[in-house]
Amino acid sequence: MGEEKLVALQLMRKFLAFENSNEPLQIKSVVVKEGLKGIIYIEAFKQSHVANAINGVSALNQFNVTMVPIKEMVDTLRVVKDIPQLKVNSYVRLKRTMYKDDLAQVDWVDVAQSKVNLRIVPRIDYNRMRGALRTDADRNHKVKRRPMPRLFDLDRINCIKCHPSREIGGEVTNDGDF
Repeated sequence: MGEEKLVALQLMRKFLAFENSNEPLQIKSVVVKEGLKGIIYIEAFKQSHVANAINGVSALNQFNVTMVPIKEMVDTLRVVKDIPQLKVNSYVRLKRTMYKDDLAQVDWVDVAQSKVNLRIVPRIDYNRMRGALRTDADRNHKVKRRPMPRLFDLDRINCIKCHPSREIGGEVTNDGDF
């Protein structure tokens, strides 16, 4: 849970604690919007009521309270259209990374953890050295070239492993042999 939500819960508990006292908190609502880090909206008739409510809440800075202009009040609480739910075996188009604008198929969806597994045609550059095979020039030289999408080619991988200039240490091992 985010820090902002915890502060909102703390303000709610404080409101309930002072509700039946001689000086109840005079705030109307506390709103935390997803995606706005470090911003909490507290609704009240006066700014002094907000200052009284946040007094003693260590996570809030009492001197950094600003009023939202009347023109922006409606926009701050506007509900954004809900994101459509992904279905297994449906197709999606990626927006970022090397796979930008590529089509992918949804393999499985975990709504609870906001995770999705996709099937996608890989973009493997068989000519680029990786790991211990990289030279200092390869490490310093960054090329933003996108390889063409191709299905995985085991023969090309085996060909790269057999090439004598690309061996690591000259030792050949099988899985489990150390």
